[in-house]
Amino acid sequence: MPVDSRHIQPFGILHGGCSVVLAETLGSYCSLMCLEPGKACVGVEINASHLASARPGDLIEAVCRPVRIGRTLHVWQIDLSRSDGVQTCTVRLTTAIVDRRDG
Repeated sequence: MPVDSRHIQPFGILHGGCSVVLAETLGSYCSLMCLEPGKACVGVEINASHLASARPGDLIEAVCRPVRIGRTLHVWQIDLSRSDGVQTCTVRLTTAIVDRRDG
């Protein structure tokens, strides 16, 4: 994710909410790719620790790894880093696996 003026909080650094949105989106898509037919995933808990700042012009890379892929819960670890390798945020996301409700 490139950091630009749309992502900045009043002190000129990346808003923590942007990091959380990126992490939850990535973790949710990873959960989605693990589902059986007829199932859906919904986020139930997210925890983020902001470790270093990022500024406009920085590029944020997110890596998502499974902690547990169970029948009813998935837990994901998402680590965000600047292009210089400095970790900016670590996030843990839990998704519940539910029956899909179409219509």
